[in-house]
Amino acid sequence: MKKYLILCASALLALAACSKVAPVAESQHEIGFQVASYATKANVAIPDDTVFGTYSWYTNEAGTTVAQMTNEKVGKRGAEWKTIENTYYWPKTGSIDFISYSPWVSGGPTEITATSLKFTAYKVGEVDANGGFTANGVDLMYADKALKQKENGTEYTRISGVASGVPTLFHHALANISFKIQANFLEWTDEQTQSKTTWKVTVKSAKLGGAYTQGDLALTSTAAATTWTKPTGDVWTNLAAPVEFELISAADGVALTSKAKNETPTDLSEFGYVIPQQLGDAQTLTLVMDIETTQPNNVTFTQPNVTRVVKLNTGKNGNNAIGVWKMNQKIVYTILVKPTFGSDPANADDPTDDVITFDPAVVDWEVIDGATIQL
Repeated sequence: MKKYLILCASALLALAACSKVAPVAESQHEIGFQVASYATKANVAIPDDTVFGTYSWYTNEAGTTVAQMTNEKVGKRGAEWKTIENTYYWPKTGSIDFISYSPWVSGGPTEITATSLKFTAYKVGEVDANGGFTANGVDLMYADKALKQKENGTEYTRISGVASGVPTLFHHALANISFKIQANFLEWTDEQTQSKTTWKVTVKSAKLGGAYTQGDLALTSTAAATTWTKPTGDVWTNLAAPVEFELISAADGVALTSKAKNETPTDLSEFGYVIPQQLGDAQTLTLVMDIETTQPNNVTFTQPNVTRVVKLNTGKNGNNAIGVWKMNQKIVYTILVKPTFGSDPANADDPTDDVITFDPAVVDWEVIDGATIQL
């Protein structure tokens, strides 16, 4: 059941008759929006094709409040952000409170009041006909409340380039994850012998497993506050629907570049938005690789289907991996592959710890008394 906000309750007073005044062009008083999205270091402009939903409540000077807008679509019309289907104008007296979310959906949030904003059993993706998960490109956001607004403001003019409007600062409700992958090195020349070895590493499969794609978000606030309090740990609750998602889109796999040559890491298919969640043993990355080695004697051999499974909450060899995907965080994982055995975890950038060495020894002579010969 939807809950809609009535900010205060008091008897509706009769409005005084309006005095006759000189007409003013209504377009100057149309309600517009100043839109920006929240980033870690700075506020950035929201994409121009965004359509978000807004709710508003008008309070007259006597303190009576009525719902004004209910899940109205707001989008960019020309250079300005305005309601799309209906046009609204600023009243001569009183003030308006606004609560917005993005993107617009027909039903709106599960609950929206002055003190609560909820999305229940929200899903970030779909399962296709073959049972595979399709990553979702929808950026669920919620805006700070804009309270006691009386006219179009200019708070975010520098950011959005819009002349004026209701200040609407969005925060990302989801987390966003992506993966980059690279080989530590793909060739090595030994200093002593000057012999050269090369490798080719092809990632045939990279699967993200155990990521939850459904959950509940409950934001709280005091009626007079403009900001929302996020859930404990900035993670959602009632997590469900874990998936396995293939990050490799190329049929023949992905040939890795070399970190040693300062080449650009390969972007795997971006998973995108995920439910903010605590990481445990379930969230894993599984790589299947072919490693081709060409030795100094021109002998080439391939190790097919080399498989490694890494828990994302620890990383390989206990690296300082994060333990949670939080709201409003974009997490980029960089995966480095050492093409040799990797006997020394502290020596990833060259193969010197994996040089084939020999441990020679000789079995002691067995002394046998052949005979005593008397001549």
